[in-house]
Amino acid sequence: MFMTGPLILWLLFIAWVIHDIEEYLFFDRLSVSKDAGVQNIASKLSVPKNILNDMATTKKQEGIAILIVGSLMLLATLAGYLNPDGIGMRFYGLVLGGTSLHTFSHAGSAVILRKYTPGVVTAVAVVLPACVFIYVNLFGQQLLGIVEAIILAVLGIVAFAPLLLMVQRIAKRLTK
Repeated sequence: MFMTGPLILWLLFIAWVIHDIEEYLFFDRLSVSKDAGVQNIASKLSVPKNILNDMATTKKQEGIAILIVGSLMLLATLAGYLNPDGIGMRFYGLVLGGTSLHTFSHAGSAVILRKYTPGVVTAVAVVLPACVFIYVNLFGQQLLGIVEAIILAVLGIVAFAPLLLMVQRIAKRLTK
């Protein structure tokens, strides 16, 4: 069953809020810059040290990063809601796609590290199903085409890593 109108777009923001509450609450369970498993994998993948060092190391830094990304999620939702037939939906589709594919990085990190990682539960149980539900509705309402959604998802996930690093750097600098 399809929801009518662009109200379905708000589900992404709601799912993201639930997801980031989990990430924030359990942030202390995995320090990306200090965890031996993360360090080992980063070394094998030749990840530059400064990238790991730029990641949030305090709950305050993580909170700031979450607020910055949350602002982007809210902006994308508003853009799609206010302009469901134009550029607003394209921006929303980009964020929806990046968020959808990002859920697999949460699941993958938990599998690779063989332990709970902050955000994995809600990524799999809340965000991914919400994204699928949103896609089904957007396709059904013809607000987004499948080919366009795939292109936007790929662009969204490609933009996600640099965006995450930039947000983490900003959060660290704001707390110094």
